[in-house]
Amino acid sequence: MDRIHESETNIKRTVNPDKLAAFLHLMGKAIEAAQYCELNIDIKTSDSMYGVLKLQSGYLMLNKESDIHIREILNELVLKAEQYSIAALDGVFEMEYWFDLYDEVEKKSSQPSC
Repeated sequence: MDRIHESETNIKRTVNPDKLAAFLHLMGKAIEAAQYCELNIDIKTSDSMYGVLKLQSGYLMLNKESDIHIREILNELVLKAEQYSIAALDGVFEMEYWFDLYDEVEKKSSQPSC
């Protein structure tokens, strides 16, 4: 158990600018979809370097012919998210997408290794 704790303390998270830029790009697309479909949208980032997009509504219907762009946005969110969930809560469905905005790098040791 000490080895696990030791290896966890030797790793730190640093913001990955490419992942952050990709999240910001997807955020813009999610806002576009939310406006078009009249969805509630909640966007958050956390101290642990995750980005979260949450879309909510009581109803969503997309037409095969005219809503192709919006369906592509929703598909892209699913494909690029580290994880996602779809849930029904009190008559409202919620789609939540989580994105890692970090890389894990090993901390530099100040002590020489033996």
